[in-house]
Amino acid sequence: MTEGALATELATEIQVGMTEDYIRGSLLRGLILANPSGADRVVRELSVDWNNNSCRYNADHIPGAGRPIQHDIGIRPGNGDQGLVCEIKWLSQANASHVALDLWKLALSRTISPEGDALRTYLLVGGESSVLAKVLRALREHKLNLRWSPSGSKYNVPNPTILPIEQSLAESLSLNSWLSLVSWGSNPRHVRQAPETWASLRASVRARWFRTIPVAGGTLGWRLILWELDHRSVGQNNTIDWDNIYQNRVTRNC
Repeated sequence: MTEGALATELATEIQVGMTEDYIRGSLLRGLILANPSGADRVVRELSVDWNNNSCRYNADHIPGAGRPIQHDIGIRPGNGDQGLVCEIKWLSQANASHVALDLWKLALSRTISPEGDALRTYLLVGGESSVLAKVLRALREHKLNLRWSPSGSKYNVPNPTILPIEQSLAESLSLNSWLSLVSWGSNPRHVRQAPETWASLRASVRARWFRTIPVAGGTLGWRLILWELDHRSVGQNNTIDWDNIYQNRVTRNC
């Protein structure tokens, strides 16, 4: 139902001027239509549980009254499940750090609950074909391999990939994205204690949309891909060694 709502709206003229907010609205309507009795659980901007974690080095320092860290779309827990969250990025420029930040936001919120009891986490990324390709290539070069093409797969979707997110902290792209989430304030800058987090996650394509749009002088192509992040079939149950990360990757300034 959600996919149908988005696909229907993408057939309108608005597709030429696609925006992140438009996609968010389409998904919200689709989620509500899919289960009207649970419409009250569907929210725009759901605060993350770890937003108020205190400073790693001083438990008396907690974030102030500024805007909390939030997910773009959420379904609150209920009916025996933990709900879901989704981060949305419509790329107008080839900025891979924006997607890396969303990956970290989802990884930190998911924590390490058993698979059936875990918060479901999704990442929706789209943009003009050439821009999206540049972003995915940059992420892959920094150990965050999000695939969208079924090339090499016997199915119509790409094979799932494993994201070694702890290893990716050795790369500046991933480290800076993580730090921008867990830190607040300046002079001094405080750094939150990150929640217990899987060292690796699996990224699986759940839906893909493609459009070729006639424009002056030719055509404009864009793609939109939805990945689910989970811990199935990862092959190990290691969690991120935060003590090591804070000691070797973070400058103490609290």
